[in-house]
Amino acid sequence: MQRKHFDVLISTAGLILAVVLLVFGLYLKDQRDFANNTVSDQLSQQKINFKPAEALTDEEKEQPGLVKYAGEAVDNGDKARVYADEFIGLHLKATGEDESLWGLTYAELGNLQRQDPPPDNIEAINETRETVFKGETLRGLLLTTYGFWQLGQEAEFAMTISFIGAALLFLFALLGYLHALRTPKDATI
Repeated sequence: MQRKHFDVLISTAGLILAVVLLVFGLYLKDQRDFANNTVSDQLSQQKINFKPAEALTDEEKEQPGLVKYAGEAVDNGDKARVYADEFIGLHLKATGEDESLWGLTYAELGNLQRQDPPPDNIEAINETRETVFKGETLRGLLLTTYGFWQLGQEAEFAMTISFIGAALLFLFALLGYLHALRTPKDATI
């Protein structure tokens, strides 16, 4: 086989792969933008804000994310995760007036409700369970938002790799075509 033909064949294959990676990268960019915009739009509509630094309790000041984002709006996935874990999660541990119920989950409080005979503090259990349900639900929704946002971050990483791969393949294809132009007609492999 002539070296020129081989160079053109390999360079064309590289150029085709570069186009495929470019198209894939554009698709991933679209997915990243969709995830980030959707998360930002939905969180902005909720109007959730971190407490200002001066309003944080001593216990809240021990949470690095609450200090980092103090006073800011919850408008991206990482902020949603911090709010869910470090603010709501922290406060769910001390929910209700009966300290013996602190730190119990919705399911654990449900088990207490179903005891036979009913416990003496059934009203406190009911109230705490209702509050914990609301807190765990909001926390779960925010963590789901974080997961969706994280998929966008992964798409961004894959997009970057695709664009770099496309650029390199395009460069190598160009160099291959230039090599084919310089190769003598009688050169073989």
